[in-house]
Amino acid sequence: MREKFLKIILLSIFLPAILILLVVLISNLILPPPEFDEDLHSIRNKFMNNHFDRYFIPSSQSDDVLETERLLLKMDNRKIEFKKKPEENVYRIIALGCSTTQGWPFHMRVSYPDFLRKYLEELLPEKKIEVINLGLNGTDALISLSVMKEAVLSAPNLVIVDLGNSESWSHSARIGGRAAVTRIQGFLRKNVRAYAHIENMVPRTQLSEEEKIRLIREQKEPDMDLLEKLFLKNLDKINRLAIKNDIGIVFLTQVGEGSTSRNRLNQAIRRFGQEKNIEIIDVVEHFKNSGIDERDLILPDAMHPTAEGYLEMAYAVVSGLYEKNLVTPPENWRWERISKKEDYLNEFDLTREYMEDIYTTYGLNMEYMRESFKE
Repeated sequence: MREKFLKIILLSIFLPAILILLVVLISNLILPPPEFDEDLHSIRNKFMNNHFDRYFIPSSQSDDVLETERLLLKMDNRKIEFKKKPEENVYRIIALGCSTTQGWPFHMRVSYPDFLRKYLEELLPEKKIEVINLGLNGTDALISLSVMKEAVLSAPNLVIVDLGNSESWSHSARIGGRAAVTRIQGFLRKNVRAYAHIENMVPRTQLSEEEKIRLIREQKEPDMDLLEKLFLKNLDKINRLAIKNDIGIVFLTQVGEGSTSRNRLNQAIRRFGQEKNIEIIDVVEHFKNSGIDERDLILPDAMHPTAEGYLEMAYAVVSGLYEKNLVTPPENWRWERISKKEDYLNEFDLTREYMEDIYTTYGLNMEYMRESFKE
């Protein structure tokens, strides 16, 4: 009697599972691949679920060149092109990170890696150096880990990691019940064609910027203990990839007005550096000691640097590389060649008119982001 009862229980569990598996397999064979709806909502979901097969893909113009995946351009990312492997005797630096690496909102014209490249060209005229910006808007440490896996294949000598600001944005997709539901939905979209076709038929409501601000205000504070633990776990994986591939690596602290999450993660970055004996460039401390008013360095969103701020960020990085004996020995640096800061700004045509136009274009987005970091 007992054995019969166990058989009934096992059949009641496994039979439905087998039937569901058969339905999935048959539907995947019969149904065509679903068309990916290239609206911004779908692209962001694909991005936040880390479901891009590649973030930088072979160029249509040359097999030896990689470029930003087309859909990422719709997320207001700048198109980046670079050779799969560096040329002979070229020291390759890759900048990995979120929107502060991308250079938002000036990213279509300049970023801190652009300024860094100009500094290094002047300070190290006898050394061939290239700086490749693989920063992406909205990237957190988990997505950057995937980007790092691609980056190591391009044989960089040094990777500069700038992460932390987007962790508070992405926490709902990484931690808790909603994150679990999001991951399940993402898995079904990717692997079950019937589900993807049904989901494509459901109309989506596009939120206005005002509605986004309201939702941000209503969003619960993240569990900082879990957030920090996940953040450090992914930083450690990025660091291990660098070690495994014999690549130098340095981490930056995140600038911006003090918020609970940013301050907590910056402390975690510093502690991570000490415990793992990893080089840290403390951009936050550099800004504090620069003698420049913070209002001239940080935008009203309390998170991103101004154009002058990005230039100062690059100066903090290049000073850190020099002080930590990275790239080349200190005696090779030609500090007498460095230009005035306004010359760098002028070189990238960062006129007042251009910046006022940027402020107007992104004004509401700044309010949206300021609310997300409101104490």
